[in-house]
Amino acid sequence: MPNNHIRFFNTPKPPLTHLVAMLLPVCALCLIFATTPIYADWTYIGNYVEPYHVDGNTITFTCTNGVVKIEICTEDILRIQAGKSGIFRPNEPWVVIKYNWPQSPFSLTDKPACIEIKTRRITLKVNKSPFRLAVYDKNGKLLNADCEDGAIGFDGEKVICRKKLTPTDHFFGLGQRYEKSDLRGEKRELWVTENVTPIPFFMATDGYGIFFHNTWKTIFDFTSDPYYFSAPGGGELDYYFIYGPSFKHILDRYTELTGKSPLPPKWAFGLYYSAWAKEQGGQSGILNTIKAARETHDWPLDCVRVHSKNCGQGIWASPNLNWPDDGWGAFPKVDKMVQKLHEMNCHSIFWENPGIPADCNDKHAEGVSRGYFIMQNGAPWIGNFGYGMNKGSLIDFCNPAARKWWGDLHNFMADFGSDGAAGDHGEEVHGTMYSAYSGMTGEELHNLYSMLYDMADWEAYKARMPNKRCIVFGRSLWAGCQRYPMQGTQDSHEFKKYIYGEMMGAINFGLSGVPFRTYTDNVTREKKLNGPIARISQYLSLGVGGERTLILWTGDETAARNYRFYAKLRYRLMPYIYTYARITTLTGLPLMRALVLEYQDDPETYSAYGQYLLGKELLIAPLWSDTNFSREIYLPKGQWIDFQDGTTYKGSRTIIYNAPITKVPILVKAGAIIPMAPPGQRYLDEKKSPLTVRIYPKALSSFELYEDDGTSYDYEKGVYALTTFTCVEKTDGLVVIKSAPKGSYAIPERDHVFAVYKQMPVKSVTKNGTPLSCFGHKKMFDSSAQGWFYDQADKIIWAKIKGGANEPIVLNFLGNVAH
Repeated sequence: MPNNHIRFFNTPKPPLTHLVAMLLPVCALCLIFATTPIYADWTYIGNYVEPYHVDGNTITFTCTNGVVKIEICTEDILRIQAGKSGIFRPNEPWVVIKYNWPQSPFSLTDKPACIEIKTRRITLKVNKSPFRLAVYDKNGKLLNADCEDGAIGFDGEKVICRKKLTPTDHFFGLGQRYEKSDLRGEKRELWVTENVTPIPFFMATDGYGIFFHNTWKTIFDFTSDPYYFSAPGGGELDYYFIYGPSFKHILDRYTELTGKSPLPPKWAFGLYYSAWAKEQGGQSGILNTIKAARETHDWPLDCVRVHSKNCGQGIWASPNLNWPDDGWGAFPKVDKMVQKLHEMNCHSIFWENPGIPADCNDKHAEGVSRGYFIMQNGAPWIGNFGYGMNKGSLIDFCNPAARKWWGDLHNFMADFGSDGAAGDHGEEVHGTMYSAYSGMTGEELHNLYSMLYDMADWEAYKARMPNKRCIVFGRSLWAGCQRYPMQGTQDSHEFKKYIYGEMMGAINFGLSGVPFRTYTDNVTREKKLNGPIARISQYLSLGVGGERTLILWTGDETAARNYRFYAKLRYRLMPYIYTYARITTLTGLPLMRALVLEYQDDPETYSAYGQYLLGKELLIAPLWSDTNFSREIYLPKGQWIDFQDGTTYKGSRTIIYNAPITKVPILVKAGAIIPMAPPGQRYLDEKKSPLTVRIYPKALSSFELYEDDGTSYDYEKGVYALTTFTCVEKTDGLVVIKSAPKGSYAIPERDHVFAVYKQMPVKSVTKNGTPLSCFGHKKMFDSSAQGWFYDQADKIIWAKIKGGANEPIVLNFLGNVAH
């Protein structure tokens, strides 16, 4: 039975007959809120009234206008809750996944003007009159302080928190924003719209992060002192303060609260093709397109996203409504098609919408009888919830029984081998719509709904195929969505910003705890708008996950060559990419990293635009115009080497980089070690030997290569392998060491090619103390099984080793070089 008494983010639900009457003044308040000074009608928490109360990790303070609870979650995470009554809502089960923290040591000292709470890493000073908070690091440096004339405030159900703005603070995060990263001087309203995933979490360069734990239409305003964050409902303030001081540590802690991403299957980092059923010839058309992409156009490809028809609902497919009895629109034998795709080493995910069309009578009636739909005016809501859809009802994903019912409708898909789902149109809950299970009305549920939709699909596939990694593509989500990869734009409407807008969306996502994001390139639309097709084709191949919608080829041969070249480069970089994907699951760090993530102490990185780090070692800075052939690139400290021509640049400065229409600027940090797959891949891991290792020597450097089976969850049980590559510069040359792999995953035998990018007169190269044969020409070296060659023109030392995947290898490059 639906449980009308389970309330999480919001206040007790009024009787349904009074909903409309209550919504009118709420709307009026929202208008007032938007047009009057932010603090005009606020009642602040007031002064501290003794005594405080300590219960485990939680200290409760009674104030003149409300109650504040401060929980010492860890030595560097504080949870601050404030309400007018002192009765707080139960913990919600969807966004935050960790509430039960072990006892964290702290001391508490009651002083005349303040109460001082110390952990091993931070000191929290609670000023008594008026009640306000200030956080210091263990050396006494102020990190963050509440506004002196009122910080925690209420205005009816609205809540606010006001903080001092320091001269040095710059702010990053707030989700998938198609714009510059630095939020200082900016004001943002967080409201889910198509392809917009806001996250109520930011990080500040003074060394802290704040996660505003709510789902309402949240405001963050960094335009003046004090800055503030507020929400129009809920009645109580709830936020987490996370101390770094590094952004990396803050992301690690934030994703401990809201969940880290599991590792997607390896093929998910390949390239995609999005197919519409009837318009592209149904099953045979899709199969022929994939074959042509690989064989005619020489483009690698790993997955197709399928749009279809079903149950009279137009072009969109919800899960198993009338399969397999009545076929599936343009896919009468969809199970056979997926089997054929798998034989071609291609995967498939299927487009869907979050509800049941009303004309699917048996399933719709079943959902109505069980109370599994979103409600309005005391009855299941019926309306349009997707382009081209017949009217129907949305699933109440707050209800775990409804999520399971929806998930079970995917069993047929999972059983015939579908590799996941692409969830569309999750932004439809609003206004007077509500969840009968949770009691959340549309304005509170709207932001959360798409994430619950993703959760339902993820749970469905994981339950049906517990040891097969699948993916769900959600386009508009909320905090916690990183637990259900991969996130994507799916026909982004930021196309007028082209590459830079899409790139910044991914970069800002990564700064918000969401590490994986695909980029959809709708070449049909972009051609009509005279978009930079050649440049788009370059960047698409280098994003975290890339997809071409509707058609693969544009008819533009330059774009085709660009796509081919950089797609192949992407597949060669997969050992490097997949290693960093695994690091993401452990740390919360994204694959596409803003420069500020690695160089937080460099203010020049705050404004770096249109460039990112892939992992730590590769800096990528695409051009956005087909008619511009140069751009500015900011290089952080260190030395940077052009990945394609070997030119060396000094860091801590901005350079002008010239790039013809065929070139993406890619720079490698000196000291990098980049493992690469063999050339000529039509799909991931088609060829596994040789493993090429690019080395850019600088003193002592290393890289730990991660490998697993790429498809199962056995890696969570420790079934993986780690191989460490180390390079040591010496006065008379350098040494490269490959360790024997550690771990229980068995690596297939393979050869190794080492490319050392260094100008050095080489005298000899030995492997494990035994001299290798020297070749005077590259062709002779290429045709040999083992040996070495020095390319004088490109300044590369090549060494080839037969086998050795499961053994240590020590290469000694002897020269006569002063270091």
